[in-house]
Amino acid sequence: MLSIMEALFHGEITPWEDCATLTDVRKKMNKKIEDQKKYFKEKLSEKDCERFERLEDLYFNTAQYKELRIYSYGFTLGAMGCSMYPNS
Repeated sequence: MLSIMEALFHGEITPWEDCATLTDVRKKMNKKIEDQKKYFKEKLSEKDCERFERLEDLYFNTAQYKELRIYSYGFTLGAMGCSMYPNS
């Protein structure tokens, strides 16, 4: 039996295939967010709209950074766990 790390390395574990990221609940939330963004963009001046878009970019970048840090931390914990139990 392969260890988890070996199975990941050989592509036998593909966690992203089982990840249901776009559930109905998430779709509804995304729709509400888009509706709110559209509302505000219609009300804002061109200059304020550009500023709003830069704000959105900042939110996106910070969320992406946070997800990367969480993934890295989880992967490190998993690797540490696998090294503690090499025959599992």
